[in-house]
Amino acid sequence: MKKLLLSALALLSSASMVAQDKVFEGFEGWDYVMADWLPDGWTEQNTDENIFMLEEGAFTWHVSNREGTLPYPPEGSCYAVVYYAYEKDENDAKVDLPQDEWMISPVIAVSENSTLSFYAGYSPFFLFDVNNENVDWGKMDFKEGKRKPSTTLKIYVRSNGGEWVMLKDMYDEWVETSFADLFNNYFDSKFRKYSFDLSEYAGTEVEVAFRFVGMYGNTMEIDAFQITDAAVGVDRAFADKRVRPTAYAQGGNIVVEPRGAKSVDIYAANAGLVASKTLDGVNCTCIDGLASGLYLLRFNDGTIVKIMK
Repeated sequence: MKKLLLSALALLSSASMVAQDKVFEGFEGWDYVMADWLPDGWTEQNTDENIFMLEEGAFTWHVSNREGTLPYPPEGSCYAVVYYAYEKDENDAKVDLPQDEWMISPVIAVSENSTLSFYAGYSPFFLFDVNNENVDWGKMDFKEGKRKPSTTLKIYVRSNGGEWVMLKDMYDEWVETSFADLFNNYFDSKFRKYSFDLSEYAGTEVEVAFRFVGMYGNTMEIDAFQITDAAVGVDRAFADKRVRPTAYAQGGNIVVEPRGAKSVDIYAANAGLVASKTLDGVNCTCIDGLASGLYLLRFNDGTIVKIMK
């Protein structure tokens, strides 16, 4: 695996890779030991090399499995994943960090019938910056002029080492969705399958890039990447089968079962972000002092739990 800064993007030459004829990558080759690993031929690029040094590379693209609090892969037991980045300040408060993390496929020869497909796991709600300054929680709507992305996923293709061409920005898919609809129906993280016609690149060798860019957003996953000569259907959703962190109301408090989660942000439906808690990943944590009402708990793995207290 190569570690490169985006400033060195022009130095990455397709001639240095061996072209492949139709591929499937389920990210199953991980040895369950190496913290920062991608399959042979896949590369990652980081605009800020300090991001790579935090949390053993968890804030850059790497491969993990379905254990703990991570989403259940739609194929096999592993997938590529990147967490949204933050660090702690001198007062132990969480500070969100900007990210621009690229994961790039090997060079692949394509024909007039070639189709790219993959599963992407993410929460549509957290494609948007839902910090308090942007949201009128009483009206359950974005403030005037405050609808904007947090961290999005952009998919690119380039042919024969040329310029990157964007195929999709996930934010654009949901930009017209109302805040209330996002909150009520699309806050949870699920896998969705996407496919793209590559016929215009027939007779060339292409690379595909997944760009995780922004600040304060989703943890995102990619799985079952393939380029084939057969048409591949597109599913809007894929069932998430993992055991998630959860919470429940008890005795006027909210009890959190972390199940591997390390932190949780707590939102009140009429007040926005009201608290952030550090978790040990194992033991239940009791959250008291909250008024009665509807709350949304956002765990660091992307899981969202709604609870009425």
